[in-house]
Amino acid sequence: MKLSRDRLIVLALALGAVATATISCADADADPYTPPPVDTGDAAVPGVDADTAPDASPEAGPRVCSDHGFCHTSVPAGQVLAGVWGDGSGVVWAVTAEGDVLRWGGNAWKVHASKLGPLRAIWGSGPTDVWIGGESGLYHGTGATSAALEFAPSALPESATVASIWGASATDVWAVGWLEDADAERQGRVFHLAAGAEWTLDPLSAEGAEYSHVAGSAGAGVWISGARPKPEEPWWNDVVLFHKSDAGEFELETLPDDPLPYEPMGQIGSVRAMAVTADSRIWIYGSTLTDLAGIWRGTSADGGKTFTWTHTPDGDDVSPRITAVFGTSADDAWAVGELGRVRRWDGAEWNTAAVTLTKVPVVDTFRAVWSRGADEVWVVGDGIALRYDPAQKKDGGAK
Repeated sequence: MKLSRDRLIVLALALGAVATATISCADADADPYTPPPVDTGDAAVPGVDADTAPDASPEAGPRVCSDHGFCHTSVPAGQVLAGVWGDGSGVVWAVTAEGDVLRWGGNAWKVHASKLGPLRAIWGSGPTDVWIGGESGLYHGTGATSAALEFAPSALPESATVASIWGASATDVWAVGWLEDADAERQGRVFHLAAGAEWTLDPLSAEGAEYSHVAGSAGAGVWISGARPKPEEPWWNDVVLFHKSDAGEFELETLPDDPLPYEPMGQIGSVRAMAVTADSRIWIYGSTLTDLAGIWRGTSADGGKTFTWTHTPDGDDVSPRITAVFGTSADDAWAVGELGRVRRWDGAEWNTAAVTLTKVPVVDTFRAVWSRGADEVWVVGDGIALRYDPAQKKDGGAK
């Protein structure tokens, strides 16, 4: 059968209309497309609190601060920030395991000095008096202004790795660490800068301990911690904690055991963090000989002359460990550690702070914390640096 040209055109138009109607009906009846769920990571990482999702509004711009007021800053690539200190004027310094000194001038981190060997510690008495230390010894930063600081080696009685620095003033500074002997055994060293003269070797160096932390305050004096092999069981570490008040000599303090493990496994076997947060308060984070994490708290009722100690277990075997603690009063201290862990002491208990900007927890290790009162806090670690800004809190933040 032959169809005329006009009839073919009419038939083609009719078939096209039917096809269009069919497609439209199919679109209306089908379920709307649902994209696959976004992988938000493991929100159940032990000891880490996930924050709320970021503001998706284009007008809001990239989110910078968490709901608890921790604002993320951009850190130079490839840097592990091992220590942090602020001079009180808004300028903040950080030292890195890569041997660099970073300076925050209020808007960005910049490399201020480099090639100083792996660095571990920093402390200063003011904007133009900053001490840093690490595997290459001790460096002193001085200059006409903070921005003009130059870091020069400071001669020590012996070449040693400096692990921790603290001072009561610009003319009374302590540095602790160790040196390695011919057998690669570490021998602890304690150095003291008195009256602004030159560094001397303190007799405490002869105690046979590898020193890791020094801290203090005007009323509580100087505290130095370390570890040495037990004389009768050299495969175990024996933690030592020395206290020097006023013009007296260093005296050995005794810390309580964890009562849960059998003797002597409940004894403290390592110190990971130590801070004197007030003349009447000392915090020590460590673990027992069986590697059970714990908190040892020292309190004083006589203005820092004598202390009594209590022990509290800190999580379980898989809990992220605390690596640093710092504070400026008996009721305001900060502790930071593995897997983005940040805690705040409010005088009654430790509260976990949320620091992430998304639903994915921060999993970087924090290695140092510094504060100057409740409103100025810095937390730094593996490629990360956070500035606490209470004005950015949306939900009250960490108590």
